[in-house]
Amino acid sequence: MKILAVDYGEARTGLASCDPDEILVTPITPQIEEKSLNKAVAKVCEKALEIGAGRILLGLPLNMDGTEGPRAKKSRKAQPHSLQLRFTVHASFFYPSLPIRAQ
Repeated sequence: MKILAVDYGEARTGLASCDPDEILVTPITPQIEEKSLNKAVAKVCEKALEIGAGRILLGLPLNMDGTEGPRAKKSRKAQPHSLQLRFTVHASFFYPSLPIRAQ
């Protein structure tokens, strides 16, 4: 399945996708420069449709002790359900410090 990974940030939103066999991950350029959360989510959904993604993973940057800091709280505002309301694929958070298959 093709997966779109999203790293929602203050200044820009980074994107990457994997091949259908989930072996090779490639960054998507250009990055999304929208600072508005709603506009960034809309652009993520556009890109997901464009590449034929079957799943969207939204990075949740946790502290090393597993707690949520300010960056994670901001990422939660782009909750997976807001992506799913606009796009009919599974969307979920992932902790970027661990391999996705381990989660």
